Amino acid sequence: MSIPIVAINVTLPSLAVDAPGDGKDGRPARTVSQPEPTADTRSGHQAAPWSGVDSFQNVTAEESGQSFIRQFGRFTLHDDSAGPDDCIAGTTSRAYALVRKDGFFIGGRENYGASQDVDLTAYLGRNSPSHIFATEKSFAALVAVGNENRLVVWGQALDLSEIGYALSGIRAVYANRHAFSFIYRTAAASGKWIGAIGDAKRGGLIPDALQLKLATDEPVSIRATEGAFAVLTRSGKVYAWGDPAMGGTIDPAAAAILEGTTVAKIFASSCAFCAVGTNNQPIVWGHAGFGGTVPPATLEAILDDDGVETIVAAQAAFCCITRRLGKAVAWGSSKHGGTMGDAAAALGARGGIVACKAAAWAFCIINAQGQAEAWGPESYGGTLPAANGMGIQSTPETSADADDIRVQVRNAFIGAPLQAPSRDKPIGATYVTTDWTATIHAVDTGFCLITTHPDGLIRSITSWGADSTLISDTARQVLLGSYLHRLTTSNGAYLAIVRQGEINGCLVAWGESAKNGGLIPETVRTCVQAGVIEAHPVNSMHSLVTTSEDWSNMSGFFVRAADGSVAFWGGGMDTICLPPPRD
Repeated sequence: MSIPIVAINVTLPSLAVDAPGDGKDGRPARTVSQPEPTADTRSGHQAAPWSGVDSFQNVTAEESGQSFIRQFGRFTLHDDSAGPDDCIAGTTSRAYALVRKDGFFIGGRENYGASQDVDLTAYLGRNSPSHIFATEKSFAALVAVGNENRLVVWGQALDLSEIGYALSGIRAVYANRHAFSFIYRTAAASGKWIGAIGDAKRGGLIPDALQLKLATDEPVSIRATEGAFAVLTRSGKVYAWGDPAMGGTIDPAAAAILEGTTVAKIFASSCAFCAVGTNNQPIVWGHAGFGGTVPPATLEAILDDDGVETIVAAQAAFCCITRRLGKAVAWGSSKHGGTMGDAAAALGARGGIVACKAAAWAFCIINAQGQAEAWGPESYGGTLPAANGMGIQSTPETSADADDIRVQVRNAFIGAPLQAPSRDKPIGATYVTTDWTATIHAVDTGFCLITTHPDGLIRSITSWGADSTLISDTARQVLLGSYLHRLTTSNGAYLAIVRQGEINGCLVAWGESAKNGGLIPETVRTCVQAGVIEAHPVNSMHSLVTTSEDWSNMSGFFVRAADGSVAFWGGGMDTICLPPPRD
């Protein structure tokens, strides 16, 4: 059930996300280097935006973007192209919270965070949040209080009578599906460096023994699985808490390796962590069926090729790209992407992989020659169909092999000098040449490869996976004449922000329409029209089922235009549109 939108009319700072911040309005100041953890006066966050600096709250874009659960403090899956600096809007799985110059707004399902006590709503209207964070069903907002800040939390999933940690003086906030965790600027009066709130069994309660370890080795950042957290310290140590089946307990074998390792990065599936040491060795823990155990032969293959270059995580599996030859190896649940098919294993063994992306249960890899393979369930994008196969969408407008996905991908990679991936940019979903950029996007049940010219003009589109998520002929035709700005994905649909002619911020959507936002409602088009500058996915966690018929996620999108108008649509709640703020 939806509830009315609540607004408190006050004057707040400008919301222009493209303007540099200076810290004075509670938003992070933009910098050009990656500093030690520092806090801006009001927000308490490290000053590090999405563009220009590759970290936010001391979590790199690589670690967040290549984990199954994103790591920037919003419970989000797949592509959240808005970036971590767009924190004055937030969504749970069925609700949103938004700061505008004319007030503080919430809407959506009451049991997903849209219901607030009137006093709390009034407080947030008078003290505009600088950052909004979200779990699946709850919100948290940082607000300024004098020269300090305070974390305000709400949602029926939170037991506010059980708050056991100070909620002020906070440097950074993180979220899993069930709880928030946070790092203080300095140790609290109790001597604790970190705090949490939410489901006590899934990250909302931190063991005292862990707090004692942090007393002499302060925390730098936190990572999350679905129901656990892992904290990385200044000396490179890692400690975990939360549900043991979701990575909340580090098993003795992994703990022994971590004890002698300086950890540099941490990636997460839904229920397991994979840490990477400065020696490039992977160390995993958590649910064995979700990648929490690496088979000895797989570990040997990684270490024999100089260790880890990067890690990409699906819901229940990991894929490692190795450092020396760029090979691809996978482990985890065999039914959900943990076992590579023969063709994928052969391509991965030859090396030279320049792009890798995960859907919910499947992976796709591409080398510099444009040779591509996928693995995982066919109905989830784990098969690249051959000519005349099913589950594809033709893209090349003049190709005799338009139905062969491998040919489509290879054709998309033609036209630029072959080059090895740059060590300056981690291997991930995007591969950049001097002539074009290729990016693999994903929803739960499929993939879409888009290449663009340097000016952003879309040059090719290739999609495969579940029939409901394939690009339509109309959307394909429109996009091939558009300039891509951003692309965001819900569980089952894609939303592109493009320039068409001289108009920026136009929306093009495709994919599953009934429950996942693949069809933009006419009311939304009327409300926001063009000029969209920000889009957030509204995601749900996928259940580990075995057939596409069981797939029943509900998700959608939240967008904001330059004039301040916003819209929220998808299967999880009623469509909501807000006109531009009043002058």
